[in-house]
Amino acid sequence: MFRGNFTAKVDEKGRVSFPAKFREALEGVGSDICVTNFKVDGYHCLDVYPKAEWLKLEQRIRDQMERSPRVIKFFQNYYFPGVQECQLDRQGRILLCSRLRDYADLGREVVFAGVLDKLRIFSSENWDNVFSEGEANLPDDPDVVAVLGV
Repeated sequence: MFRGNFTAKVDEKGRVSFPAKFREALEGVGSDICVTNFKVDGYHCLDVYPKAEWLKLEQRIRDQMERSPRVIKFFQNYYFPGVQECQLDRQGRILLCSRLRDYADLGREVVFAGVLDKLRIFSSENWDNVFSEGEANLPDDPDVVAVLGV
């Protein structure tokens, strides 16, 4: 599970250090990860999965091929073709290709945000916007979140 958010710097070669807390979450599943393009509330970011979770996602999509042609098109034409397989190096960094860095508008500082079985990488500006919009969606009715035990 990936929890929390952390800032990191991208070096001139496109490498970024995986936050230590997230490296701990990878223990036992290996250092192979899959990174692809995504959008949250209209803001570009990167979705990052441990490879084992990515393979599970692929299988879930295969199992749903007849359900929703529109959803399948999303995965076949956008999500899966955008993937880059990476491996953490000895210093705990990943190399993000320029295509993905450009897509997500990543500059020198990025934010890693944990989203349960995956994480997302945002530019600092996009993260600030997504976080603010998330807060704006917080229900005013406490019973709404109380159902979830929050």
